[in-house]
Amino acid sequence: MRVIVIGSSGFIGSHLMKALLADGTLADQSGARQRIREIVAIDIAPPSDSSAHEDARVRSIIGDASDVAVIERAMEGGVDSIFALGATLTSDAEVNFARGLDVNLQGMLRLLEACRRRADRPRLVFTSSIAAFGGPLPETVEDDLQLAPQTSYRTQKAVNELLINDYSRRGTIDGCSLRLPVVLVRPAAAGASISDRIAAVIREPLSGRDAICPLDGRTLIPIASARAVARALRTMHDLPAQAFAHTRSMNLPSISIRIDELVRAVETIAQRRPWHWRMGGISWLHDAAMQAIVGTWPQRFESARARALGVHGDATLDQIIDHFINDYLPTGTSGPTMP
Repeated sequence: MRVIVIGSSGFIGSHLMKALLADGTLADQSGARQRIREIVAIDIAPPSDSSAHEDARVRSIIGDASDVAVIERAMEGGVDSIFALGATLTSDAEVNFARGLDVNLQGMLRLLEACRRRADRPRLVFTSSIAAFGGPLPETVEDDLQLAPQTSYRTQKAVNELLINDYSRRGTIDGCSLRLPVVLVRPAAAGASISDRIAAVIREPLSGRDAICPLDGRTLIPIASARAVARALRTMHDLPAQAFAHTRSMNLPSISIRIDELVRAVETIAQRRPWHWRMGGISWLHDAAMQAIVGTWPQRFESARARALGVHGDATLDQIIDHFINDYLPTGTSGPTMP
């Protein structure tokens, strides 16, 4: 199989690359397992962790996947599967509307049209988001809640879901969309995104640095690890077309956690480990603007359809923190050790 991963150098993309290479196979459209012979990894930036990209099965393209020339170059030789992870995020899409429109919406349309010009009919897995929902929400958001996005980024995610549904209906692709909760824990600051501000409450203290929590402790958010997302994306890819019924979109079942519970888990982690380190501290400084945005997100993110099809998130918050420690902290410790 020949696979394209768009956004391969990002947080989720790097985990997906490692998982694809480690497993080495994906299901074809008949359901048979096929060996991955090549992964074309596309990103606008080189990977911070180049280990996966050094694999002989990987061909890297540094370029903007919203550029049709980059996509056409990647598709030379045919394509069986596409994982579309790249995007410009909420704040960027809101401040620079033209850029958000070009990358998040026109980029997807160019990708779909490139597929339509070919006879490959690839499987396409798209990372959508809790951002696709908006307006007044019930406490638990299931798959079939009406999409009512309230920002440009959210609208672009929702439109892409509809485009993938329609191009799949027409037989151009065999596509699906997985809506993600807040994905933790990025190894380094990725900018001013809200999800990174939340991730910093875990990342910074465990790296020996102080962190500021900007949200009210009672705030409830749905979360998942990048490992769980990578696993879910591969599971989604391998599902037969008939599994999706009337829609090609579903939510990733997730853990809902209060911010104060997250903080307590970080503050007590030394007591549940056999080794010790110098922990950074956590202080509270409320950010009203950020609180207002997070208040528009689903508090609980669920999908009975996903669970029935074997698409799962993480079991516990501790598991998510453990993944961060094992994946990103040297020798299994965080920061300078205690003397």
